[in-house]
Amino acid sequence: MSAPDAVLVKRSLLAGAIGAALILAVPVQAAEVGWSAGVGVGHTDNATRVETDTVSDTIAALSGSLDLSHESRRVEASLVGHLTHLSYLDDTYDDDLLARAVGKLSFAFVPERFFWVVEDTFGQNAINEFQPVTPENRQNVNVFSTGPDAYLRFGSNFELRLSGRYGSTSYERSTQVDETRLLGEVELLRRVSATSAWGLAGSAARVEYDLPGNPGYDQQALYGTLQAKGARQDIRVDLGINQVADAGESYSDPLIRINWNRQLTPSWTMNLNAGSEYQNSSDRFVGSVEVPGGDSGTGNVTISGIPSATYYGGVTFGFERPRTRLSAGARYSQENFVRSGQPDRDTWSLRAGASRRFTPRVQGFVDASFAQREFGGLTLGSDDTVSVAAWVDWGLGRTVFLTAGYRFEDRSSDGAGEQYKENLFYLSVSYRHGPVESRAFRY
Repeated sequence: MSAPDAVLVKRSLLAGAIGAALILAVPVQAAEVGWSAGVGVGHTDNATRVETDTVSDTIAALSGSLDLSHESRRVEASLVGHLTHLSYLDDTYDDDLLARAVGKLSFAFVPERFFWVVEDTFGQNAINEFQPVTPENRQNVNVFSTGPDAYLRFGSNFELRLSGRYGSTSYERSTQVDETRLLGEVELLRRVSATSAWGLAGSAARVEYDLPGNPGYDQQALYGTLQAKGARQDIRVDLGINQVADAGESYSDPLIRINWNRQLTPSWTMNLNAGSEYQNSSDRFVGSVEVPGGDSGTGNVTISGIPSATYYGGVTFGFERPRTRLSAGARYSQENFVRSGQPDRDTWSLRAGASRRFTPRVQGFVDASFAQREFGGLTLGSDDTVSVAAWVDWGLGRTVFLTAGYRFEDRSSDGAGEQYKENLFYLSVSYRHGPVESRAFRY
């Protein structure tokens, strides 16, 4: 067995253990469960995603989804995942298996006082961020963490939270940046009311890598926090200082985390988030995985053993009526690595989507996105990616659906990597049970 295969087996066993723990801990009859299974076929005019000498291929897909949630006095659990097996019928690539899953289990040994938490995030990321995503430029990534949460109350207004986590991140091919992490957190809150609190928090972490010669780094944070939740909005604001000690040097930056959800009207919602904090590859990968609400495809996070000062901000608006859903959002992020060896990156992105139920059995979807990346430090230039997708769901019965769709993708580059255009047409049949959303054809 090769080294990448050994890593894949280790990661698959780990992900399977998380799923098994969730299933064993949650009685099926007590959980909300949605699942789907489907078969489909797609045809692409540019399977290798190159500018010239394009290769067409027909792709057969077997897919399945699971959405499980449960909440009781002792157990809170969720598991959202999607699995797709791809066969390239014209043999452009070997068979490929894609999976994306996020699982969380919190078990209360002492209700409201002492919990043990297990979390796991599994998905794919590009190996080389400057090249288009293909089966040759894709690897599995697994991020795992576990540890206790303890809550102590002093009187009716003060609450102390103590948390500890052990974490590990493994990459199928970029094994030199496999990491382990130890994290401790303490938070003291004063409850102003049943729905609002303010307080002081701090954390300390140690991150170590498998790469010889990389000593890892230490990270500390001290910040004030404000938390409020009402009938129409909830908001959390963390403000403080963040510090990283890496390769004998110490770096400090403001710590800012803002997350605000607001019900603007009965139909319109808004989410605003912004921040400034130190992150590494596993932090950015976990943040890039979209669940629930659809498979976001292969991520394009920079894989590095160097932490970065990350600045980000975004806003998303959503509209929902019984037959119509709309969403639109914009996001900006900047990654400045604390030492040389990795190009800094600025990313702008826009996204909009809509769905409309035309009849009780027919529903249409449209999704469009634009992303621009600018790389610095190594004079790599920039690239732009435009993606447009449209598909129609036709209910053949209460649980069986026929889906037909089209996707166009156009990537242009100013020295940052390869550019290409691709057209994809697909058709699929799926069986769906419970709260599982329609998904576009991904590969």
